[in-house]
Amino acid sequence: MLRLQADGYMVEVPATVDALRTALVEGNASLYGSDGNVAAHLPVADYLRLFPDYREIEPFWGRAPGQ
Repeated sequence: MLRLQADGYMVEVPATVDALRTALVEGNASLYGSDGNVAAHLPVADYLRLFPDYREIEPFWGRAPGQ
């Protein structure tokens, strides 16, 4: 990460190894009320259309995030 920063990339380098670990594991999860990082957003209607088997697994996995 330091090399990327030195090469001109806009990289936020955590102050400690623990801070890096937290950023990687937790990332933006709390911002979105999720258990893990959120890389993209997909409207629930699109999710249901693209993943029709969702209704079968919903009782086991729970409702789609954002629903």
